[in-house]
Amino acid sequence: MSNFSLLNTFKNIFSKINQSSSKIEIERIENEDLEDWLEKKISQLPFHSYLKDYFSQLKSIKEELNEQLEELKKVEVSKEHKNVQERVKNIVFGHKEKYIREMERFNEQLLPIEKKEGEKFSSLQEYQEAVRFNQELDQKLDQLAKNTAKSYQASQHLFFDKVEEVFKSVGEVNILVKDFKKNIDLHKIEDLRLLTEKIQELRITIEKKSNLENEIKKKEIELNQIEKEKTIKEKKVDEFKKTEDYKNYLSLLREQEQAKIKNKGIQQELSLLFSKVNRPLKKYAHFSLDSKLIDKYLDNAIEAFDMDKELKIKEIFEGMDKNWEKLNCDDKQKNVFLDVKEKINNKFLEQIKISQDKYFKEEQDLKEKINNNSSDETLRVLEHNFEKAEHLYYHLDKEIKDQKQKLERINLEEIKNNIEEKIKKIFTLSVIIN
Repeated sequence: MSNFSLLNTFKNIFSKINQSSSKIEIERIENEDLEDWLEKKISQLPFHSYLKDYFSQLKSIKEELNEQLEELKKVEVSKEHKNVQERVKNIVFGHKEKYIREMERFNEQLLPIEKKEGEKFSSLQEYQEAVRFNQELDQKLDQLAKNTAKSYQASQHLFFDKVEEVFKSVGEVNILVKDFKKNIDLHKIEDLRLLTEKIQELRITIEKKSNLENEIKKKEIELNQIEKEKTIKEKKVDEFKKTEDYKNYLSLLREQEQAKIKNKGIQQELSLLFSKVNRPLKKYAHFSLDSKLIDKYLDNAIEAFDMDKELKIKEIFEGMDKNWEKLNCDDKQKNVFLDVKEKINNKFLEQIKISQDKYFKEEQDLKEKINNNSSDETLRVLEHNFEKAEHLYYHLDKEIKDQKQKLERINLEEIKNNIEEKIKKIFTLSVIIN
């Protein structure tokens, strides 16, 4: 062949390959149709033919085993073993009976799955039932081998042929079981199970995503309504604070505070006045008849002054002046005392009482006006309503944000890609899930 002819041959081959490649179709499947699609695909798999044959063979072996066990029951000792001691015969017969019992129990429990005429194994559930059947049968075979090992060997001494027939039939079951395990892998039953679970996961995840989206929409509508209510309630608070009633209420509070400040100033002035003569007062209390009143002034001049309605303190100061020498105080203290005494004699205490009464009355009048003004309660209700709406808004907004984060973490494409890969592996088919 010339180089030119060889080149043309290669061109034709590559042309056919390209044409074949261009004909490869990709099947598109809607995600809601996936489970039905897979169910149909599974029903078309050739595994059902294998299962039908598998259970048919088991049924035949079961019938054959029944016949063999009946023959084993009836078989007598052959002529060549007539000279065997009776004791040995009895032992072997005992093992034979035990062997038959174990085999009969096994055969009774061997119940192949049967299908009616025209029916076939067509679903993953049926495939999995068959897998479980084979697994259980495998376990029963292992147990049978343990239970019959000794009786099998002993029975062979006198009944070799019939015992061996039974043994071979059970061996055929064992071959079927081992072959079944290979076919599970060959027909990718486990892969089908994983694919089914993944498709179910996709359906559940889509439902979860849809439910989340619907919840978020509802909550966003609710949040929008709460925000409007919150704005209205906040506006009511601001508007109320601009009303004359509320301004008047604030003015009353300020006046009340000023009255308290003035009253406190008078009390401080009174307290300071008596603190200047604290020492001579203490000394005078030792021998004065008014020692109890003096002690009250020393302890709390303001309270003592309030209780001293007749201003007996003035008389006490006169007594101190007359008995000054007994007080043993220096000249500086005397000068201070005389200044305080002069102030007291110049109607200072009377003026203090008048001012106290005045400011106390002012406070009481203002307190009554404040109590009669409902602005404080009205504002408290308005602010409570606003804070309640603000609280609802905050928590609902947080719920929405949390749900949106959950929504972002849902990756449908990852699940779809995983399903597409599994389908390709099992069915050698390229699909795209919409």
